[in-house]
Amino acid sequence: MRNITLANTWSHFKKICVHKYWVAHYCFKVGLYKQGILHDMSKFSPTEFWESVRYYKGTSSPINEAKADMGYSMAWQHHKGRNPHHYEYWTDNYDKGTTCICMPYEYAAELVCDWLGAARAYMGDKFTYEDELKWWKTKRASMPKMHEHILNFVDIVFNRLFDGHFDDLHLRYYYKIAQWGDYQYWLDFDKKHIEEALDETAKRGYRVHYIPTFEAVKKEE
Repeated sequence: MRNITLANTWSHFKKICVHKYWVAHYCFKVGLYKQGILHDMSKFSPTEFWESVRYYKGTSSPINEAKADMGYSMAWQHHKGRNPHHYEYWTDNYDKGTTCICMPYEYAAELVCDWLGAARAYMGDKFTYEDELKWWKTKRASMPKMHEHILNFVDIVFNRLFDGHFDDLHLRYYYKIAQWGDYQYWLDFDKKHIEEALDETAKRGYRVHYIPTFEAVKKEE
């Protein structure tokens, strides 16, 4: 195990603050104000903070560094059990292949904000949504233990960001249509043609009870 230094202590503290700033930036963008403020407070706990100081590099997560060195991270064990915005929090039945539980909207949205905030903190001025989408495609290909709807949700969000939709993100809308198999159809859906959409949906054999237009979703919020 590596030694604690004053330089790494200060650098890691600043990195946490930069990460929290960017997570709050994205959380506030989608209306998750409380989560934006309270995000990752457990990182200041002794279990998480001091291990991360020991493995601090500044260019990648110290948790990954600890895992590479020891094969595990006690900081991560502590963190994932206290922060429901991690998809690992929503897993069970490990001895039988792992059951992935669908994350509630608020935590699925915070998960995306967390990943974007981490990329901002570590990549700085080199951050791009293109690189973030490439990162996600690589991670998705590794078959992470995530519920199918959440995989679809992250697909939608990162692709929309890559396409330049930062100022009109509708995460609650994306969360709803991520539960539908043909979600790309609804991403391209023009809200002015709802009757056409109903007709097309009927032709496809779907039974529709509710079409989550932007206006309807906004009223729910």
